[in-house]
Amino acid sequence: MDLAGLSLPIRSAFLDRRLLQRFLSLYPLLPGPRIIDFQPWSGHAGSLVVIVGRGFSEIRSQNIVTVGGHPAIVISAEENRLVVISSSKAETGSVTIALRAEPEVIREGPRPFTIIDTPSFDLQLNGPPIFSIGADKGWLSYSQSGASYFKKPDDDIPDDGPTYPVPTQEEMEMSNGQPWSTTIVVMPCYPSDQPEPSAADRQIIIDQWNLAAEFWRQATYGIWAFIPRVLDWQALAYAGSHYVDAGADQLKEGVYLDLFGNALFANRDTLDGPEFQNNRPGGFAVSYFNSGNFMRGANYGPFERLTWKVGPFTVEWNLINRPSFMYLGETARWGRMAHEVGHSMLRTDAKGLVHPEDVYGSDLVDEPEATAEGFEMMGAHDSGPLFSSYFMAQRGWYQAWDFPPNSLPVLLRSNIFTLEWKADPVGSAFSREYDVVAHGTSPNRTSSRWHIIRIKVAQGLDYFIEVREKPPSGSSQIFDANIATAGGTNGGVIVTRVASGERPLNNNQQTNLITLLHGRDRVRTLTDGEQVRDPARGIVITVVRNAVSVNPMVSRVRIEWNQAPPGENPAANMDLWIQPWDDACNSPDIWVNRWTSGGTNPPNPGWPPAVPVDNNETPIVLRVGQPWRHDFVARIRNSGTAAANNVHVVHYVNSFPTIGDNNDWEAVQAPVDSQNIGTVPANGESYSIVRWTPTANRHTCLQVHIVSQSGERWASNNMAQENIFRFDSEASSPGEPVEMLVSVRNPLKRRALIRVELDGVREGFGVYFPHRWVWLEAEGSRELTLIVVPLADIREMKKPGARRTRIRAMGFVAREYKDKNMPEWWSSIGGVTMEVTCKFGAKVVLEGKPVLDHGLLQVRGAVEPAVAGLHISVTAEKGQGGVVSAYGKTDNDGRFAVTLGYDELKDNSGISAALQATIVDSDQFVGAESNIVHWSY
Repeated sequence: MDLAGLSLPIRSAFLDRRLLQRFLSLYPLLPGPRIIDFQPWSGHAGSLVVIVGRGFSEIRSQNIVTVGGHPAIVISAEENRLVVISSSKAETGSVTIALRAEPEVIREGPRPFTIIDTPSFDLQLNGPPIFSIGADKGWLSYSQSGASYFKKPDDDIPDDGPTYPVPTQEEMEMSNGQPWSTTIVVMPCYPSDQPEPSAADRQIIIDQWNLAAEFWRQATYGIWAFIPRVLDWQALAYAGSHYVDAGADQLKEGVYLDLFGNALFANRDTLDGPEFQNNRPGGFAVSYFNSGNFMRGANYGPFERLTWKVGPFTVEWNLINRPSFMYLGETARWGRMAHEVGHSMLRTDAKGLVHPEDVYGSDLVDEPEATAEGFEMMGAHDSGPLFSSYFMAQRGWYQAWDFPPNSLPVLLRSNIFTLEWKADPVGSAFSREYDVVAHGTSPNRTSSRWHIIRIKVAQGLDYFIEVREKPPSGSSQIFDANIATAGGTNGGVIVTRVASGERPLNNNQQTNLITLLHGRDRVRTLTDGEQVRDPARGIVITVVRNAVSVNPMVSRVRIEWNQAPPGENPAANMDLWIQPWDDACNSPDIWVNRWTSGGTNPPNPGWPPAVPVDNNETPIVLRVGQPWRHDFVARIRNSGTAAANNVHVVHYVNSFPTIGDNNDWEAVQAPVDSQNIGTVPANGESYSIVRWTPTANRHTCLQVHIVSQSGERWASNNMAQENIFRFDSEASSPGEPVEMLVSVRNPLKRRALIRVELDGVREGFGVYFPHRWVWLEAEGSRELTLIVVPLADIREMKKPGARRTRIRAMGFVAREYKDKNMPEWWSSIGGVTMEVTCKFGAKVVLEGKPVLDHGLLQVRGAVEPAVAGLHISVTAEKGQGGVVSAYGKTDNDGRFAVTLGYDELKDNSGISAALQATIVDSDQFVGAESNIVHWSY
């Protein structure tokens, strides 16, 4: 392991093998195993520790290491050096080593390892490390003063594992519209200086949570639901002044960890029961008794570990499925509860929680611009509105699916009709009428009606048309009872404008900005004859008839746009764009194609250039030979009706994968000499291709910018980035760890705290990152190492996809608002996806004497284990410069013979070459390299 970027005080002699041998020579030879030293000498529980000494086993699993009284995970093993990750439960204490062959022989290190406390955010110190292990059969455990509780009840769980209330990203991609249900544990608590509240107070909490659950059932048509489980009142360890300032309406800053940890501990006996152990809750809510005074709520997102300290005791909680934690006052209404659940219900989104943004006026620089908050549960929640169309469409609740057994889901019908606005100066005017039906209590099944009409105006800009209706007489509908309507009506049409995607953080704006297109003067539903206009695009939306029918209400709208270019937008009949990255940090418009024959022949003959599997071929950097050439390809699109001429594109690379962006990029060619791809046809696409030759085995971010032209419709959609990286882990027992150096960057022009989250860790893997958060100067950066550790034997990874984990490291920056301590205070700044696949190890051996016959040089070798059909590349680096490569395949005995031409190899003085063979493009075996053979003739 390189062990770079670990952010730990480790001496260079522990990292450099040559210096390590010199260091060890200072100590007498004694029987092993023996610890001579370790570093660092202190750190957080869960820190990485490098141990040096003698007599260690080179097989990771044969070393038994403890740090601070708890077993450590060995991630790298050599005879003189071990790299371990201490337990999250580690306490100050000795570091020990034993071999599995002789477990009774235990040797201690020269000093104890000292555990340091986790700093709070406001101290502006970097956070503790992250070590996340893929979910196993348990869900929650904790330890106190060395005693463990909540043993994982493996015997009570079926062999195929427990029910997972929180679906994975892969499951969500397969399951839009499929029912999901989970439990939210509500823990009523009161401060120690208050008497225990009454049973009637608890019943109010129960009633309101039941209404919140009913809202979610109606809002999603039962697709996503939760069951609130309200526990009994429990006393907290501290008085009310510890949690809330007198007269304040929210928790004190930083005290939420005390509240959550104390509430869990107070309910430990209940949570230890089979009801919760065998059915993991998806969330926890603390209902804090504030003596009837108003109190805000907040959702702090998912927790994997939670530490609570009281007096001399420290209690650490491990929450395998990362449930979300929220708090509310005991007087909270059901709308606040439903809103907070909206921030965490079934977390699947790489950019944050399911509904990562509120639609509050206090979130905006211009507060009155939050015109849609009365129609959005993520806005004026206490009035009980439904979610607006953007969130309803985003979650798939207006789609009907069939789920046949053992096959992919089939989309039966969508209740969303999508139009795409285009400026076409030669086409006829567009005019269509549509019937739009309110949400009601059951999904629409009439083919001529829709719940939503969506107009895609541009990349990241959409208009949504929907009907909102107060509960009809006799209806069980719980939502929208207080929406603003036109006089004399029970509901009507609203049109929302949604600007989605990453917006400038320095402007204090939201990631998703939802407003009414009919502006500040009509913050209500629209009725007969009213219009909404977008003059720049000539779009007109008219309510033809507001109530074609009722219960649920159906309204008829007409959508029109003129086809001539908008007069207020010069030359708006052309728009260059490239698809931005998705939640997996992957753009479909950027990819890499490797050259063949050792990087000497262009790839993929023909046009257009082919897109490789997984959208990205892994770059090759060989030890022998010149760097391998690659094509760095970008697809450039034009959604206008006029061709774009003289189009320039700049390709950039970044030396490290990045979390956040401070514009520290290097152009593959300088911007002044950008790639001129000529013309991009109207409503068509073209390709910008540059030669990229990586010279170091470092995985790199790729970015593409289209040079903006005057007369473009939009300039904000001219950039995209590719940020996905694939690695192979050679499968010993278990596989070898994989390292990736990641640059964490601050995009703001001020010192800021950057929080890092990891997800996607599959069972059988662990992932380590040095800090949960880091403080960075304005537009500063820091390189840190992300380590993925296979924990299971490859032979045990039998389920489909079990040998591969796709881990996302996402960054979040603290936002600032006019209101202090706003609960939703993190904005996404992007991240990287690291895909690691466990593959079988292999050994490639080249024979020492190639055979020259009739002008051809035959290079022979073998692969162990013997497997037929493996692709082998043999590369020859010539003595006077230049490289020649050829391909071959192994036979049934694992042998191969690859032929190189004499004329290609010879120099002025004959042939002098260094030869090496490599396994390439294997799904089962790592890309092993052979010994180097020097041959002259």
